Amino acid sequence: MEACDVASAPDVLKDKSGICLIFTDMNMLAKLDGADLVRFLQRHYQNTRVILMSGNIKKSCSAEMPFLK
Repeated sequence: MEACDVASAPDVLKDKSGICLIFTDMNMLAKLDGADLVRFLQRHYQNTRVILMSGNIKKSCSAEMPFLK
């Protein structure tokens, strides 16, 4: 499944309890970014894991989320 942006992700995830892993970019051209998606998932889909990807690690590093280089 695919969502075109973070704002549309809740509609894609609705009634899809079997989703256990989401891949997303950290930096997006929209108002919301990958960190916002992670926060949403932590509130509503606690069992779903997320892999955040980015080509710009300096911009996308966040103290609240662990990352691998």
